[in-house]
Amino acid sequence: MDRKAKMEAFIGSSSLSDEDKASWMKMLETSQENFIESLSEILEQFPDELPWFNDIYKRKRAVLALFESNRAEGQAQLKEIYEEEKTRIEEILNR
Repeated sequence: MDRKAKMEAFIGSSSLSDEDKASWMKMLETSQENFIESLSEILEQFPDELPWFNDIYKRKRAVLALFESNRAEGQAQLKEIYEEEKTRIEEILNR
């Protein structure tokens, strides 16, 4: 089974809402293989982090929508999310 199929199975069997699962499946359809591979590797080792990754993904999508009406605010919020994400991933990898 390839990485994409593994991720689809993992997401499909997760406790995420049906709406969140559909969003992830759509994202996996359009993502490059190296992104899917990286995400798969970290979630294989830390499957309990999927809710956190889901939250970050939803927050990024909301901020990107904000860019249409307030680009400066969107950029500021996105920068905060990236910093939080970087810190959290470093914590996860240093366990």
